[in-house]
Amino acid sequence: RKEREECIGKIYEVKADIQNINTTLKEWEDRYLGYDKIVDEMIDIRSEIRIKENELEKLAPLPEEFQSPNEFKKYLSNKAKELENINEEYEQYKEQYYELERQLPDFTFEEFRSFASKRF
Repeated sequence: RKEREECIGKIYEVKADIQNINTTLKEWEDRYLGYDKIVDEMIDIRSEIRIKENELEKLAPLPEEFQSPNEFKKYLSNKAKELENINEEYEQYKEQYYELERQLPDFTFEEFRSFASKRF
């Protein structure tokens, strides 16, 4: 009798495990839209990988002085910042130039020559 109860208990455990597995399987099927959809998605992903690999092959090689793409990217980023700073400085000098130009007296070259010859 005890063995029978143990067997019945095991049967219920196995049935519960089967139910849990079926539930999980159903969730996966719903999530991944079935086997055919998974295969189609895998094919699409493989195709994308091939396209990206072809794009990578077309890229210029990493300059020899850099050990990694991240190192090269950091170098380029620093150069871009330097260029931005230079452009900002250039704009400041340009503004100063135009301000000084506006402050110049309104002379023609001949008038300036005449003025300069009288002073020097």
